[in-house]
Amino acid sequence: MAVPLRQTCAGMFRQAGFIFFLGIAAGLLCNHFRPAGLALTGGTTLPNEDATLPEGVSVIPLAEARKAYSSGRALFLDARDPKIYRSGHIRGARNLPVETVDEDFDQVMAGVAKNALLITYCDGAACDLSARLAEELYFRGYDRVRVLPNGWSRWKAAGLPTGQSDEAAR
Repeated sequence: MAVPLRQTCAGMFRQAGFIFFLGIAAGLLCNHFRPAGLALTGGTTLPNEDATLPEGVSVIPLAEARKAYSSGRALFLDARDPKIYRSGHIRGARNLPVETVDEDFDQVMAGVAKNALLITYCDGAACDLSARLAEELYFRGYDRVRVLPNGWSRWKAAGLPTGQSDEAAR
């Protein structure tokens, strides 16, 4: 006995819809538990190099950050969690998580002159950790603080030097 075509198509569309919504749910769940998950709502973002930052802090274009890195005239500071930092960071960068800046500041910033060029970064266009760290550094007396928006992703995509593990760790 043959099944009418209409019932077969309806069943296929129900299954496709179920798979579609299951995929969305799985994606949202993975994003929720990802350490640097994508922002799903508004919030503080640094969409481009024209972003507005707190007083005393400015954005640095990737090309300028690359030159500062190559010349050795800048200290890069990774504002992300230590576990994420250890999995990959700009080679030579120090890890100063914004959440633990009070506890880690003295050790990480030992020997860094107040007029040193500091470049903070994190990962993702919606990540505001680097801007928050830059603001904190500025208020602690560092007057040459710059933010590299979406720094980690852009640095990697450009094929610039990276490191892993405990290299240059706190």
